[in-house]
Amino acid sequence: MNRTLTFTIWHGLIASVALHSALAAPFVVNKLVPPPMDDVPLVIELQGVEADRQNEETLAQQMPEPQPQQPQAAPTAPPQEAPPPEPMEEAAAEPPPPQAQPQQEPTPPQPQKAPTPVEQEKAQTLKVERDLEAERVRDYVKRLAKKAKANLVYPDGMTKLKGNATVSFALTADGHIRPGTLTIILSSGKPKLDASALATVRACAPFEPPPREMTVAFVVGYE
Repeated sequence: MNRTLTFTIWHGLIASVALHSALAAPFVVNKLVPPPMDDVPLVIELQGVEADRQNEETLAQQMPEPQPQQPQAAPTAPPQEAPPPEPMEEAAAEPPPPQAQPQQEPTPPQPQKAPTPVEQEKAQTLKVERDLEAERVRDYVKRLAKKAKANLVYPDGMTKLKGNATVSFALTADGHIRPGTLTIILSSGKPKLDASALATVRACAPFEPPPREMTVAFVVGYE
């Protein structure tokens, strides 16, 4: 069976409320939802900040870099003259006390060994032989001087010259003068007398054989 829809006043009232609610819904929703943030000022502010930063970088590039300041050396004070040293009182330097030297005990003299009778006899014999030889040499030299005095060679025409010349020469075992040994060891002061004394010795050679080979010296006198 078909139901017949009847439009009553109530239906009109409900339709009127729904219609008004639909019209008022955008305003209610608009009140409930917060309005969106305005992006334009934010973009302007960011652009301004970016522009300021770029300007600062440009100025920093154009400005010269500050040079590092070198530390200034502190002014040196002029050297002060050292005050003269105060005179020190001269202290009397006392010499150090002498150190006691250890006393050395005197060495007792060693007793000399008495020569034996044989040694005494030998020593006496040697002494006698030396004395005899010295006596023979003295006598031999005296004979040479006597022979030279007896055979004086005077300078030519100068028999009145006076002086003494000491001659020396070496004798061989047979009494001859060894070549190159005859000389004047003490001059008479007169060259001619010295030359005559040497000529006298040459004229007397050879001499008698000496006690041994030896060198003799004697005075050739012109008086």
